Amino acid sequence: MASIRVDKVTKRYGSRLLFDELNFAVEDGEFMVIIGPSGCGKSTLLRIVAGIETMNGGSVVIGDDDVSNRHPSDRDVSMVFQDYALYPHMTVQENLSFGLKARREPRDSINEKVLQTATALDIHELLERRPGQLSGGQRQRVALGRAMIRGPQAYLMDEPLSNLDAHLRVQMRAELIEFHRRTSGTILYVTHDQAEAMTMGERIAVMNNGRVEQIGSPTEIYDQPANLFVAGFLGSPRMNFIRANVIGQTKENLVVRAGDLEWTVPGATLSKQTDQVIVGFRPEAVTGVGPDQTLEQGTATFARAVDYVEHLGHELILHLHAESAEDPGLIARLRVDTPDPPHGRRTYGVRPSSVTIFSAEGQAIFHGSRIRPPQHLAPARAVP
Repeated sequence: MASIRVDKVTKRYGSRLLFDELNFAVEDGEFMVIIGPSGCGKSTLLRIVAGIETMNGGSVVIGDDDVSNRHPSDRDVSMVFQDYALYPHMTVQENLSFGLKARREPRDSINEKVLQTATALDIHELLERRPGQLSGGQRQRVALGRAMIRGPQAYLMDEPLSNLDAHLRVQMRAELIEFHRRTSGTILYVTHDQAEAMTMGERIAVMNNGRVEQIGSPTEIYDQPANLFVAGFLGSPRMNFIRANVIGQTKENLVVRAGDLEWTVPGATLSKQTDQVIVGFRPEAVTGVGPDQTLEQGTATFARAVDYVEHLGHELILHLHAESAEDPGLIARLRVDTPDPPHGRRTYGVRPSSVTIFSAEGQAIFHGSRIRPPQHLAPARAVP
């Protein structure tokens, strides 16, 4: 296997500049996931690495070789497409062996590799069938097998699970994780699905408008987002954001207030004097406040009515009523076994160690030490 490095890649579509000297790297044997909204450039980046999309400047290095000017067939990478791209008139065996035959490998070697690959993907009983006789999950396994069988330096995967139903996506995620564990292959995987990114990627690259906003482990991206875009894009429901005024600052604490919410955040400091920041906190950081509960010092408590509740079986998503323009309506995630059902106007709290503070321009300034606190089960206190 080999590393992948994209150095100062520029890509234009007419007058539109998509990539402006983009730099990006995948380590040897790493499972890297690129995630971002539609049109951000993630699939284009994958196709540039594969060589099926031209670039206007920069270089692509795979292993120790600069492959910028090489034909796709000479880059020694395999690509799995969103739409399977199988030959409909060929059997599964013929689809799997097509690339090996094109390379003029011995017949015995081809048959052995086909059987090994088909057995590993549990499609060995389907070798005589054609794609039209297969289910979506089976066809995706064949497409994956066709990429695997060559033993390339790297695997490029462009939303390969997007056409599958929810059950098959979960199953195929597990199979891809096992495949990577077994082969230690270098995988560059593009998706718009947060669950795929969080469960499969050793590192995640979040893209937006042709830029890589942040690269890190799933935990780092979720708990320590670099800016408002990353914080709002990754997470379902999305992070709560509230514009707050800075009302006090010492070497030890930062005090911020937004309407009836006020936090005293220990350890938070501002690099420059400012009157306004943005406070972000995940829905799971919102907890009900019981009558006899001891709160962490500096916790913001606030009373809200519930507009509506999403019952998701294992949890409740509460949409809390907006109280002001600064408070656009908050979202809380609570365990489904919370003793007191969320009805009426109640008191909630958010610990200062659970907040991320952003500058008014959207860059992260401070990350709390405990972004995802455990949900307590004390009944929420009703407010008259």
